[in-house]
Amino acid sequence: MQIVRSRFSKADVAARRSAAWFGDPQRQYAAFVAYDSKNGVVREISTDPSGTANYFTTSDLPFELSPAFFRPEVLTKYKADSEKYRLQDRKISCRGGWSLQNYDVNTEGQVHTYLVYLRNLPFEEQQHRKAYNEEPKGPISRRALKRDFEGSWEVEEDPLERLRRVAREVGGSHVPWWTLRGEDLPDRVHYPLTTSPDEWRTSSCTSTS
Repeated sequence: MQIVRSRFSKADVAARRSAAWFGDPQRQYAAFVAYDSKNGVVREISTDPSGTANYFTTSDLPFELSPAFFRPEVLTKYKADSEKYRLQDRKISCRGGWSLQNYDVNTEGQVHTYLVYLRNLPFEEQQHRKAYNEEPKGPISRRALKRDFEGSWEVEEDPLERLRRVAREVGGSHVPWWTLRGEDLPDRVHYPLTTSPDEWRTSSCTSTS
């Protein structure tokens, strides 16, 4: 057994926890149009921790899990730069930087995530998303509802995820008639969400041959 001492003092840990709960006065927080499910209205809500509450807090403040919705073009810059950004089915991350832990797409083609995850992004990234923020045209996706609120993983496998799995299996079998040009290529194939020719070209299955 080896004891590894923390590099942070108790005061540092307390300050970080306080910032997570009550907001960091040194940080900027953007506000987004979101669905306030507690009060049943669509309105602008700040991502500042002091402006929302969790399910265990008695308050009139909106839930921190209030969903905000965005036009599908919000994902374009991440799809266009796979060297800098990693776009997964429910997570977006910037190499050596931030990560958005949860997002999905509803039946209306809107990208959505929750305020609690938006608040952890750098302010510049919050501003990028704010430019595509819009009122909800429909509810969150069925997958998000079941996994995030019902705690159920009993959802039908996504066809694209099935295609990625088959591509990896066939690529790993070293058949002579098909070659996977890179192990990470299946993860770089995504559903096109806009009519942009560039997105259709980079999001299609032409990543493999």
